[in-house]
Amino acid sequence: MYRDPMLRKQLTSRNDLYGDLAQILCDITSDVLWEGTRNWVLERKPNATFRARVGSGNKTYCSSDPHGNFVITFGRVMIFRQFDPNDARFWTHGKEIVDRGYFSGELDLPQLLAQVTCHEYAHLVQVIKGWRYNGAMHPPEFYRVLDRMHEGGSADFVLAEIESRCGAAGVPLEFCTELRPERTKEDFPVGETVWFTEGGGNVVVGTVVKHLRKRVEVEEQDTSRDLKRTYRITPFHLNLGLPPK
Repeated sequence: MYRDPMLRKQLTSRNDLYGDLAQILCDITSDVLWEGTRNWVLERKPNATFRARVGSGNKTYCSSDPHGNFVITFGRVMIFRQFDPNDARFWTHGKEIVDRGYFSGELDLPQLLAQVTCHEYAHLVQVIKGWRYNGAMHPPEFYRVLDRMHEGGSADFVLAEIESRCGAAGVPLEFCTELRPERTKEDFPVGETVWFTEGGGNVVVGTVVKHLRKRVEVEEQDTSRDLKRTYRITPFHLNLGLPPK
């Protein structure tokens, strides 16, 4: 359920687009990346299985269990948010394109979708190699995997498949800055519950405690912490209510 009425209206008005695009990423991950490395994985994890799925919310991630069952989830809300360049560039995969020069640093929608696909699959390779450490999701070894995907041509092949399959399905691959209307501090009254996404895609739920000159001060609602964190966020990146599930 999408509790932010603006987000709910935007998602439902183009409901099929985001789900279809997420499914295309799932298919490419399975057809291209998994099939291309399947034998290599099975040599190291003989009972390994893989599937990619479409999630209804914001979370996009690679999960696994000790038996080697891997699942990559592409969230529909994440897909929706890639259509806004001002939002997408703050995600980890957006920063990677710019900071590491992937795809020649070109931050367009097809490149963002290709990068998030490669990023999540790199986590699978990271786990197989034993390079996923507690408290370190993106150690240097992770970027060794991701760099190799770009240097070896896998990332470019994923990009080409996205452009080809989306073209065949009639799925647009252009930014749409009108998807997210302008927001001001007044849209987020003190005391209201809000949520936003940090750079790595981590969703933070908090309470508005103060209006600053250009930002909104938000105190997180995470009750597991003794000391709650406080954030100063521009209104553009805030959403009313609780995040979608």
